[in-house]
Parts: sequence; C-alpha cells; structure tokens
Amino acid sequence: MEQVKSAPFFDLSILSPVNEGKENERYEMKLVGYGMTFEHCMKTMVIHRLSQLEEVFTVSEYVQRYAEEVKKFASNMKITSIQKATVKEENDGDNWERF
Repeated sequence: MEQVKSAPFFDLSILSPVNEGKENERYEMKLVGYGMTFEHCMKTMVIHRLSQLEEVFTVSEYVQRYAEEVKKFASNMKITSIQKATVKEENDGDNWERF
C-alpha cells in the first residue's frame, strides 16, 4: 500500500506469481487498485487472502475467518511514515475542528 501524494488515498499492490508452475516461477508485486481508501485496501487484502485458501466455509465461518485476518493485518502492519493530525474538541462537545 502506498499513499498517493497529498491525498488520503492509496495505491494497492499484491504479491502475485509470475510464470506459475514453470521453471522460472517467481513472485512480483502486481498493482491491483489506484486511489483506494485505507478501508477499501484492507478489505481487498483480506478478501484476497481468504480467496487463496482452498477451504469451503459457511457464512458464519467466513465472517469469523475474515475477522481473524483483519486482526492479523492490524498486528503485522508496518507504517513507514505518518502525518500527525491533531483534533481539538470545541466547547459544546459536538463540533470538531482539525488544525
């Protein structure tokens, strides 16, 4: 996942096999989405991981596995840079102002 310059969107690449099953098989990063939100990137990565499994799930099992994969991603995520945002609560508590 790479953040688009000066925008809250990301380009998403997923590790994919090239020349699968051949002598010169290798893995490369394949760009699968441009200008995606962080949430959409996470969903896409989790769904991709689950689609790689050769198991058959019931709906409840799928939801449980989905939640487990989200937790794995969250615990393994490495942030290389982050912009600091400060949020200030206004007096009435209902309005939020970013500065």
